[in-house]
Amino acid sequence: MTSPQPSDRSRNHLVPYPVVRHIVTVVEEGQTLTPEQRERVVAWLRANGADPAVVTLDTITLEYKMFGTKPGRQFIGFQQYYTEGGSRVHAAITDGAVKFQRYVEQSVELEPDPAWQGWEQHEAKQAEARAKNGGTEA
Repeated sequence: MTSPQPSDRSRNHLVPYPVVRHIVTVVEEGQTLTPEQRERVVAWLRANGADPAVVTLDTITLEYKMFGTKPGRQFIGFQQYYTEGGSRVHAAITDGAVKFQRYVEQSVELEPDPAWQGWEQHEAKQAEARAKNGGTEA
């Protein structure tokens, strides 16, 4: 077997390919949201064409590639309930609702959390918590 010649390839990339993929967890599975946080996430999903009524309470991510310092298109990833006639479809074999992974392109950014004070404050609080716990994670 011979290696394909560059002219045989549809794309010729460097190895390693200098593109970094980012996955930002927006909501973690099982995370408890405040009413304000839930309202912001619901408005964000709706503004980007996703129906919050069919988005599951699993992880929601924002995924994109970085080309040097330029981000590529950004996609919101989530699990969605499969519906027919407005009702969730039940899967007898799993005894639960049928879900599938879906991505929508982000056209409207999520408003920042008003409680976020930046990485310096976050890291200082983490260090303080570790010091109180004898050097272990809080």
